[in-house]
Amino acid sequence: MDRKILIMKKLALLLIIVPAIFVSCEQDADIELPKTEPELVISCFVMPQDSFIRVKVTLSAPVFGNGSNVQSSEVTNATVTLFGNNTSIVLPYNANEEYYKINTAQFQIQAGNEYRLEVTDTEGRQAIATTQVPLLPPIGFSCTVEDSVEYSDPNYEYGRSVYRYSVQDFSGGLNYYRFCGYTRMWNSSLGDSLRLNRYAEIFSDNSADGEILTGSGESWYQANLPNDSIMGYEVWMLNCNYDYYNFHNSLYNNNQGGDPFSEPTLMYTNVEGGLGIFAAANAVKLILPR
Repeated sequence: MDRKILIMKKLALLLIIVPAIFVSCEQDADIELPKTEPELVISCFVMPQDSFIRVKVTLSAPVFGNGSNVQSSEVTNATVTLFGNNTSIVLPYNANEEYYKINTAQFQIQAGNEYRLEVTDTEGRQAIATTQVPLLPPIGFSCTVEDSVEYSDPNYEYGRSVYRYSVQDFSGGLNYYRFCGYTRMWNSSLGDSLRLNRYAEIFSDNSADGEILTGSGESWYQANLPNDSIMGYEVWMLNCNYDYYNFHNSLYNNNQGGDPFSEPTLMYTNVEGGLGIFAAANAVKLILPR
């Protein structure tokens, strides 16, 4: 057979085989995804300085789905019971705020005590968590705030608040702290004060036991003139327990989305039978003038 004809025949055969290979590779894959049942998700933080106890209850979204159910759903008919102080109380649902809520005049959070939170829904799902309130509030807390107006006209003011704070660390063991700073603004049309633009930071005394811990941070505020006026600042220092620190630390790590190749961080949870967080702190609050 002529060598040229033989090469042409082989090439024709190759052109038939190669498309067939690609067609076989593009067949739909029939893979059965694992089924995941929704779980109760609870969120509650307590401390002796609070005026209210609030518990958020939702149902988790399935890990695998059609993409239409990516948000957790509100649970409005659960039984939410808080145990502690040798007693217990059922928290009613507040539809306006979408929380289970009570005034602390009905149930006080006491320093050093342990509390248990139990949530049961109408489907029989149950989630339980316990936490212990730190015995002492932070000591030696001080803070200064400097603000600067970055832009202003007759109708609008945009500025920056810089917080510089310090706290005396407790000697012995590992301690956890959280600083929160708010701009306090008076709105004359509403006749009310507002807390805006929080700056928050959580940290520990790792490698600095018994020392004075310092930090700084900034937040930005916006005032609509002439109705809004800056009254000053509300700053908090929290002595947090282990659960409080670990949850907020994992929350911070999950919010760092700058690297598209980084893997998601697992959220810390201390809830049995469900997901979420029940944690405590003991705090000091300062009101600073502008």
